[in-house]
Amino acid sequence: FFSSVYYSLQSSMECSCHYLFLTLCYVLICIRMLNGMPTIEDSLIGTWQLSETFFSIGGPGSWKKVENGFSYNFENNGLFRTTKFEDCSSGQYVVEGDKIRMKYDCGNPLPDFANAEGELVEQFKFIGKYLHINPTYVSCVEACDNRYLRVE
Repeated sequence: FFSSVYYSLQSSMECSCHYLFLTLCYVLICIRMLNGMPTIEDSLIGTWQLSETFFSIGGPGSWKKVENGFSYNFENNGLFRTTKFEDCSSGQYVVEGDKIRMKYDCGNPLPDFANAEGELVEQFKFIGKYLHINPTYVSCVEACDNRYLRVE
């Protein structure tokens, strides 16, 4: 009788040890993956060029291709460059959630639209290969969107 109980406990503990080992391996793999995955800020780094815009004026909208659209270059040190404004092409940026706060070196190219700190705030998200950047300071009646493609 005791030998059957002993063998039952032994096989039960071996099974538990296997589950514990597999769980530990899974946790370690997940930690390695998370540490190696880029953050949103890292994904933003690089040069992005406006490729398409979306407008709707009360009905179904459509995407329109943009030839030679302006670009943003986000550096990993919090600096950016842009070709959006001719006389104002650089500054500092900060990512907060789904917003990019941009403070231009020249002051503000759109003073009527700046927040209290003199920044232009853009909302952004990644969808597939596109970076969508949309101003929070402009109200669209129906829908508007801007798609950017990574060029560097």
